[in-house]
Amino acid sequence: MRRHTVKLSDDHLSRQAACSAERAVEELIWNALDAGGDRVQVSFEANALGATSAVEVQDWGTGIAESDLGRAFGMVGNSLKNQRRVTADGRAMHGSEGRGRFRALVLGEQAEWTTTYKHDGEFRTYSITMRRGRQDQYVVSDVKTAKRGKTGTRVRITNIDKGELSLVGDATRESLTERLALYLKNYPGLSLVYDNRELDPKPLIKDTRSFPLIIGTSAEPNASVEVIEWTFKPETRKLLVCDTRGFAWHELLVGIQTRGFEFTAFLKCEQAKEWADEGRFTAGELDQEVTAVIEAARARLREYVRSRLAEEAQGLVQQWKAEQIYPYRDDEPITPVKQAERQVFDILAAKVHQFHSPFRQGEIEARQLTLGLVRQALESNPTSLKEILEKTLRLSKEQQDELADLLRRTEFPSLIEAAKTVEHRLRAITGFKHILFDEDWKATLRERTQLHRLLVRHVWIFGDEYLLDTDDEALKAVLHKHRQVLKRDELAPESDVQLINGKDGIPDLMLSRRFKRDRRQVEHLILELKRPSLKLGSDEITQIKNYAYTVSDDERFSKTDVSWRFVLLGNSLDKFAQKEINSDGRPFGCIHAQGNLSVWVQEWGHVLHEAEQRYEFFREKLNVEASHAEGLAYLKQHYDDLMSGKGLTKKQDVAKHREATTAGTTPKANGKVASPKRTSKKPQRTP
Repeated sequence: MRRHTVKLSDDHLSRQAACSAERAVEELIWNALDAGGDRVQVSFEANALGATSAVEVQDWGTGIAESDLGRAFGMVGNSLKNQRRVTADGRAMHGSEGRGRFRALVLGEQAEWTTTYKHDGEFRTYSITMRRGRQDQYVVSDVKTAKRGKTGTRVRITNIDKGELSLVGDATRESLTERLALYLKNYPGLSLVYDNRELDPKPLIKDTRSFPLIIGTSAEPNASVEVIEWTFKPETRKLLVCDTRGFAWHELLVGIQTRGFEFTAFLKCEQAKEWADEGRFTAGELDQEVTAVIEAARARLREYVRSRLAEEAQGLVQQWKAEQIYPYRDDEPITPVKQAERQVFDILAAKVHQFHSPFRQGEIEARQLTLGLVRQALESNPTSLKEILEKTLRLSKEQQDELADLLRRTEFPSLIEAAKTVEHRLRAITGFKHILFDEDWKATLRERTQLHRLLVRHVWIFGDEYLLDTDDEALKAVLHKHRQVLKRDELAPESDVQLINGKDGIPDLMLSRRFKRDRRQVEHLILELKRPSLKLGSDEITQIKNYAYTVSDDERFSKTDVSWRFVLLGNSLDKFAQKEINSDGRPFGCIHAQGNLSVWVQEWGHVLHEAEQRYEFFREKLNVEASHAEGLAYLKQHYDDLMSGKGLTKKQDVAKHREATTAGTTPKANGKVASPKRTSKKPQRTP
């Protein structure tokens, strides 16, 4: 009998032995699998009260040779597995640090390993004993000739005081099946018997799917997400972070709740073991690299959930198509946006079928109406779907929570709404091109009551970062707005402000933005709009300079925290204006730049082209093309009152919008879209 010492501090050894009973058994199983052989068996002994009193883990691997004992038990962090990365059978090894054996003492007070190995054709056997509280020592028996000619190791833990009631339960068995699933799938010839029953994931697996993942700046997939769907319901939906061999090094919740199918997700990436060794999983959101990888996996899992829910809804969809109540036609054009919208509709309609018995039992006409209303809600106001469906279907609290979770976790409505926003903006740009450059529209488009009112609704054309500050107000209101944006009362009391020429100034639109790098910095963009038929020249340039110089000369404006950009905007320029915008030493279009003030002259073609380019990437991805007719139809549909007749004054427009908002509706178009007609007198637009 020999006593040996582990070369590590007591504190470190105690930390190695700190884990749950389930994780301790898992580590012992991994040790047995790493030993080689084609079979591992986990057995339990119970006392008179039915509690577990002893645990045994047996493998039929190569055993621990006496010459390897010091490396196998005498140190942590320099295990034999560092040299032997595969077993004698060719299987990948899980461990490499030699920590697993200490986990045996998590379960009970004493652990004894009895091992048999082969040396020079002879089978030899001996035992190693460790006790809790003395993890720094292990006792080794004398080596003897084995009575049976079979290699392997059996560890027996006694005086069990942790997990004595839970280890033989179904929950532990299912959890171990989850965590070992990838390994057991990779090595189908391996047998793992747990409490006299084969621990085999195959009968429990309903389906498996794998998705490539790109991490970091790589151009090619360098990670993957594998999903295993189960026939049983796990305690929680887990995301296991694994290395490329399928060994799990970290476990967390998937963070996606949905009923109908149960799954475990495995994120496989090369860095998993390295991150675990460095303790980076415990840093949470502070570790941006790890967080980014996990969030990328979760995003891919949300797509998987969406597609699976849509698949499960297909049976109902086919039934509705057969009954001719499905609200989408097969011949409708399918863009990426429409495809996503239809997929979300199928999922939500299936939930309506599940939650709402009057729908399931209703007449065909009633069900057709309900499905049509769901589509209309999805198209008109995706982010309000939860509220609409709750009120319409009178859902229970549990059903409301499930619906809310579905909409929130999968982010379908917000994604669809974002895609629709891009689609609508591209159509609006095309519509503006038509009314600004078509000869008939350009001749009659009114500056204040039409173009101005349309732009109030589309300030994003000048940049998504801008907010509308002033809408056709006297310049004194510009000063007032300036003070409010900075949240400073000491700038100046309200007072009239006149231009340098002594007249009141009325800028058309004033937009503002704060710079991200310094929230105190504010830029104001002042737009002076001219009707499309007017060619910009010296008179218009003088007017915009009057605005600009008045602001520049007013002592009440900050000279450090605020910058002003005045822009004169029209369709075309005369020769004088063309000379002005091509001055040496200034950017193209800039006619004045001094201090925090700049004055510009720009053409609509340039502004709309820049706006279009901001959405070019999305246009390609969403496969959105807008003809002039479609663009005009968009403006006509949403702003019919501005597009026909003489348009609306600001007072009329605001009153109409307030009335519609109070009624809970959005002003809709009526009538058909028509092109302007030429007459012998003055071109007119037909409503």
